[in-house]
Amino acid sequence: MMKFVQFTGFSYWNILPNLPWRVYRFLQVYYPTLIFLAVMGILLRWKRRAFEKAELFILSFLVFHLITISAFSPGSKRFATYLVAITIPWAAIGIYEIRNMFVRIKYKYGLQSFHAFLILIIILQLPLALKPIRIEKVEQKAVGLWLKENVKKDSMIAAINPQEAFYADGKWVQIPREIGNYQELMKFVKDRKANYLIVDGSLRKKIQNFMEFIDKRELKEIYRFTKNNETKTIAYEIID
Repeated sequence: MMKFVQFTGFSYWNILPNLPWRVYRFLQVYYPTLIFLAVMGILLRWKRRAFEKAELFILSFLVFHLITISAFSPGSKRFATYLVAITIPWAAIGIYEIRNMFVRIKYKYGLQSFHAFLILIIILQLPLALKPIRIEKVEQKAVGLWLKENVKKDSMIAAINPQEAFYADGKWVQIPREIGNYQELMKFVKDRKANYLIVDGSLRKKIQNFMEFIDKRELKEIYRFTKNNETKTIAYEIID
């Protein structure tokens, strides 16, 4: 099981800068159309004063989650996945409330208009529902499994994302978003006593011309994942 060894400490000062990122991560794991339906369900029930106490409790839990996680760090999408199941019933309520709204607005063609709206919602969701697994996830798993077979268990793996460390049964050293150059990165991973560094597209985008700054006295390439003759991710051993 992956272990976390670097996590921003709790601080009330983290909430404001991290909260927009936490909300963004939550929205990333949701279908846009379901977000719309859930918001409509909440607002329309609130307007009709039909909100149950249990619903208020669940809504407060959602707000509590967003705020408390923000007090530690922006987190990642996986922290928000279980919230989807909690909020989907509001999306269902949103469909029901919108149906009633269509009926009230234009009685004669109300149901027909609602059915057309429902079909449109389904069509809009199809591209995301049928979207194949991203290459990033495939390469993260491949790199992680290679590390699992070729490095010591519980090795400390510095990376932007936790997937490689998870598949490698390693300890994830999260690279902070504040780091913006090679020197800062190397100081950080050495201070954290990381054993390996994962250089993927996200890190190369974060630190411009990263590959040009690599010092072979500090980093030793041990694995390279390529696809269609294009380098996707490189694993380095950090040399003390």
